[in-house]
This record gives sequence, structure tokens and C-alpha cells, in this order.
Amino acid sequence: RDGQIVIAHDPNLHRTTGQSVLISDVYYEQIGPYLREVDSHFSTYVHPDDNITERPPLLKDLFEIVQDTNTLLSIDIKIGNVQDARAVCDMAREYNLLDRIIIGSMQDVLNIEQTRKDYGPQLNFFFPAPAVFKVFGLFIIGLLPFVPLQYDVFAVTYAFKSMRELPFVQERLGVRIFFAVMAFLWPFKALLNWHLKRRGIMVIYWTVNCVEDYKFALRLGAQGLMGDRPTDMKAYLVSKNLF
Repeated sequence: RDGQIVIAHDPNLHRTTGQSVLISDVYYEQIGPYLREVDSHFSTYVHPDDNITERPPLLKDLFEIVQDTNTLLSIDIKIGNVQDARAVCDMAREYNLLDRIIIGSMQDVLNIEQTRKDYGPQLNFFFPAPAVFKVFGLFIIGLLPFVPLQYDVFAVTYAFKSMRELPFVQERLGVRIFFAVMAFLWPFKALLNWHLKRRGIMVIYWTVNCVEDYKFALRLGAQGLMGDRPTDMKAYLVSKNLF
């Protein structure tokens, strides 16, 4: 409500702070601390301290932390608001981070051509959901090599075994069908990843939360991983001299 850009997965605070309000409807100072136990579709996080003071952080705080590093940030504009996307780009330009953010919205509402014109060609965009399905369709019928792609990063779930067994997948027919299609494409994924990388498109998988999935994703040619357990993921990558 006060124009602050908050880092959060959900537009509503109920799951993270216990407040049944939209982030956009409150001032930042009204946002409470995290709950001790926070559930997601993929895992549950329990804070080791009973007295929690941390609350959802601001994007500017993250930018200040990574400003002098080589960290690459993926920023998903959850509500698909063009004004929010421009505010993020304005802030990234202020911190000299335009070349180190991957921005987009799964709802495909951003005008890439205009945004690149306003902020420069160094800005990277990830494929929104409709473009992801288009890539899969073109790949299956053999036309993908002949179709231009305007996005830079192919960030997608690949229906890892650990994800297919989750309750939220089993309880939703549409999600089960999607994961079944992804599983059907497994024999071809390495070829698709090779093709995309040949075209200069980075391939990132989500949500990757266990060693079995790390190995599988890397074997398929992943150039980046997203997950709920970054400490565990970093430890594995360091052990394999990949970080």
C-alpha cells in the first residue's frame, strides 16, 4: 500500500504471518513476523527460535546484500502487474543490477519489447506459462528449431518423483495431468535442454529439494536449480565442485 516491494510467494500473508490480508492492502510496518512453522506445497519450515522477529523482507534489502556479488536473481511478479515490474526494474537500475536479474510473470502480461527498450538489452526474461507450453508443443511436433524465441531463461518444473508424490499433486486432477505430461516427456528432456542451450537460453528447474532430484536435474543439463532448501542445495553443489 505504501509502494514498498515485499519479497513473498503468496499475495496473501495468511500462510506466512497468520494475517489474512493481501500484502497490497497494508503498509509494510503493519506486516507481522513469520509464523514459527510455515507450510508450502513442497516442504515445511520450522524456525529454531520460538521468539521470531523476522518478517517478509523488502526487495531493496536483498539488492543491498547482493549488490557487490555475482549473484543472479530470479524475480517473479506474482500478480502480473506491469507497474510492479517497472518498479523492480527501476530499483535494479538504481543498484546497477539490471544484468543480474531474471524477471517475468507466469501470467504473461509484460511487454518485453517495450521493457527492453526502456531498460536495455541486458535485462533477462523467463518464459511465462503459455510460452512454456508453446515450447513443449513445438518441440514435440519438431518445429521448435524454426520458431524465434524472445525469452532468455526456461524455468520450469520437470515433475521430479519427489514432487509427483506430494498431496497437493495427488489431490488435483489438473495438476496430476500436468505432471503426467511432464513425466511422459522425460526421455526427450535432455535433447530439449541441449537445443535451448544451443540457442543461448538458460535452463532452470524448480522445485528441487533432495539429492536424488539434484542429480537428476544436473544429469539432464540444468544450468540452475531452485528449491526450498538452499543450504542443503549449496552443500551438495559444493561437494561436487559446482558452486
